[in-house]
Amino acid sequence: MWFLVIFLGTLFSNAFAHVLLETKLTDSIYEPGDMISLSWSVVIEHDPVDWDLYYSTDGGESWEVIEEGIRLEILTYEWTAPDVESSRVMVQIVQDNEVMGDYSDYSDTFSITKEQLTAIGEIDETRFQLKFFPNPAVSQVDIHLTLISLSEIALSVHSPDGSLVETLVKSTLPSGNHHFLWSCDNKPAAVYFLRINVAGVIRTKPIYLVH
Repeated sequence: MWFLVIFLGTLFSNAFAHVLLETKLTDSIYEPGDMISLSWSVVIEHDPVDWDLYYSTDGGESWEVIEEGIRLEILTYEWTAPDVESSRVMVQIVQDNEVMGDYSDYSDTFSITKEQLTAIGEIDETRFQLKFFPNPAVSQVDIHLTLISLSEIALSVHSPDGSLVETLVKSTLPSGNHHFLWSCDNKPAAVYFLRINVAGVIRTKPIYLVH
């Protein structure tokens, strides 16, 4: 009887993911060369050896190596977005185990585009222009937004794991120039992400906060 209990316990515990990719990246948009902060956590630990990171540009049908053999104590990774263009990018974290089978978790799909439409002063086709500085920042970030027409916008800052840190504005704004400040002197040094949604056009850019 005790053998059956152990067997069933092992069977059911293996049915659950043993690693959680905390950075989901849902609907985010990056450009080649952008830094993407990834983080993960251990859900169930058996006999792990190390971590492997992979990315896909076809929604998970095939995978390319980001880095293999990451030490167990490391649970974050600064990934430089590759020189690709796809709206079906995904990231996978794999927990390599010595005896048990390997376990993995996946991000949602996101985009890498070569359009280079934000944070460099170019107009996003017909909708907006976004600039922000300084970057890296110490105490505050000046954000300048130019709207081509009346638009519904949402501007927010997110943590490295994708969690909302602060909503700067969520409103319908007229055409013209708009100025916002993000006061960040009380925030820990890290890579944050400025996310803007203008009438359904979404862009995400990293902000490097140092103290």
